[in-house]
Amino acid sequence: MMSIFQERMQTSKVDSLINTGAAIQYALDNLLDMEKGMRDERVPKVILIVTDSNPSDDATAAAKVAQKMGYHLYVYAFERDGVVFDDQLFLDITDDPNHIFKFDENFQTFSDAWWSELALHFCKDPCVHVLHNHR
Repeated sequence: MMSIFQERMQTSKVDSLINTGAAIQYALDNLLDMEKGMRDERVPKVILIVTDSNPSDDATAAAKVAQKMGYHLYVYAFERDGVVFDDQLFLDITDDPNHIFKFDENFQTFSDAWWSELALHFCKDPCVHVLHNHR
């Protein structure tokens, strides 16, 4: 997975539009339902935003809609080409500073451990899903 991600990062253009809000809304409208594999209410609902730039559109509005629907949003921001991330915007999107992860452009701070960190944020034993509240 890491090699695929690095390849995508190398081919994307820094000055291109980053429609994060539209992507969140698309996921809510088209991907996140029971017919497409969404789990029942016992399993936390998560949207991961993986980006190498700040959103070009109104991601905060779409994020608030997702949060009202019970989704937890996370931002995984990969620095490259001198992009300065808007930390307040990422906080507005996630509504939780512990849901924002930044990685340097050499991927030195990125490893398979981030999957474990995400899973452990939800459950002590990520293999066992039980009814519980995350708020």
